[in-house]
Amino acid sequence: MANPTVPAAVPEKKFFSPAYYAAAFAGLCLFFWFLGGSAVFRNDELQHMHTAFSASRGELPYRDYFDNHVPAYQFLTALEIRALALKPSPAFPVTMRRLAFPLLAALLLLLVLSARAVFYEDRERYLATALLAGALLPMMAAQARPDPLWGLLFLLSLYLFSARPPSFGNFFIVGLVNGLNACVSLKTLAFPVLPELLSLPVLFALYPAGLTAVSAAGLLCGLLVFPGLLVLYFYRAGALARFLDLGIFYSLRGGSDGAGHTSAVLVIVLAAGLLYFAVRKFKDRVAPRAAAFFTPALFAAGILSLYPVREAQTLFPFRVLLYLALAALAVKGLWALFSGARARALAVLVLLAALVCGRLLSERAFRDNNLDYRGELSALLRLQPGPGGTVMDAKGESIFWRRPFFYALETFAVQGVRAGTIKDSVPEDCVRAATPVVFLKYPGRFTARDLKFFSDNYQPVCAAPSVLAAGQALRGEIFETALPLEYRLVCAGGAAAGGLLDGKKYSGETVGLRPGLHKFRSASCKAPLLAWDRAVLTGDLPCGYGGGK
Repeated sequence: MANPTVPAAVPEKKFFSPAYYAAAFAGLCLFFWFLGGSAVFRNDELQHMHTAFSASRGELPYRDYFDNHVPAYQFLTALEIRALALKPSPAFPVTMRRLAFPLLAALLLLLVLSARAVFYEDRERYLATALLAGALLPMMAAQARPDPLWGLLFLLSLYLFSARPPSFGNFFIVGLVNGLNACVSLKTLAFPVLPELLSLPVLFALYPAGLTAVSAAGLLCGLLVFPGLLVLYFYRAGALARFLDLGIFYSLRGGSDGAGHTSAVLVIVLAAGLLYFAVRKFKDRVAPRAAAFFTPALFAAGILSLYPVREAQTLFPFRVLLYLALAALAVKGLWALFSGARARALAVLVLLAALVCGRLLSERAFRDNNLDYRGELSALLRLQPGPGGTVMDAKGESIFWRRPFFYALETFAVQGVRAGTIKDSVPEDCVRAATPVVFLKYPGRFTARDLKFFSDNYQPVCAAPSVLAAGQALRGEIFETALPLEYRLVCAGGAAAGGLLDGKKYSGETVGLRPGLHKFRSASCKAPLLAWDRAVLTGDLPCGYGGGK
């Protein structure tokens, strides 16, 4: 009797499809696009917008405006501002976030490539890993600041360092990426560059010594290209000394805590040597790609433990690496719990939705956290219609105007003012530049002397109390002015004040007062306000005075 024909096994139909993942990644992008319009603007982000806008007007950092960062980000962003002819407006900060959005999309793509190269070869698992890791990305990944760029370049350098075997050409490209990154942030010297150099012993243990040596030379050659171009640029601009002082040594001086890290550094270097022998001994058990990816990542984490300032921007790429590892573990667990493709796909989708919903609630995404800031920018633009004047702010939060005081009152400058190494000349500089507006959004960064000067010479705008316009509430007949501006005297409700000003009849017309003592005897109201002329015209006056034309 003939054997019955055994039907061929029908392969299980994959539930995961390109359309499924394309829709999931598109939804993730929309999620961050939505958050980008709602998440609050912090002073660091506004400072970077300020420097980028200044660069877009042809101004030179360290000479025409203050910055304590290496300037590649602001130069690249300035090109976008000029190309799109962006003008000052309350919508400008959100527009800048939209322009930075491609960096987040590139980061999501890099998560896919890294998950495939390091964790899983199976398409469903590495795509699921990238999706879950992407949902955990901090909001910083979608902000207009250097950190998304330097974090992206950091992860790209790790990927390129591990994706292919060493060669001069491959490692030259890695060096180019790291060199560009060093022009974005000095942190990259400590995190991508040094860890990859410390990881070279592992490559010597895995690959032929001659090939690895040539590859290391390619890495160093590529590393010098972009920094060399930046140094040449500032040399030709006649500002090399200021670039080195403020862009390089300023942060290094302020960021070093002087603690004795010598022994820890020696331990890290010794670990690199011991790692060579360990990898050489167990060479047949080591996956070259994983070793080349995780070794510099671990060295970077070790260096991070010695880093004097561990802020959100410093931790950003490390958090992304951690999220990638956690997502890979989550996928491993889901695949162990569920055997069917449909069940796994639904489990990934449910977990992704839970992460997104959790973030929507925890980050108060449905509340417009920037409403006050847009109102403040609107008031500033009414008072200073173009970027040609000066506004005294702490850290560039007015974006479009120069400070009369050169330094931004960031951490190192505040420390310098308190230590006496930087002179607090804020009042004198405001007088010198006849600065009519103060944006007091971060009063804690100013000295008591500065705050008293502001209180004596500026008045809060009712519609935006953080914006102060030049003026004084007169509490007697004798008053003293410091700022040589055009003023008007107004009564409560916005009516023009009348009386005698310095012995001459005054009936509400604009007057220019020299700095010094003046006398006004009011004949029309008990509490007149001396207000900057433009603030009267726009109606941006303290509460109770209002009006305007």
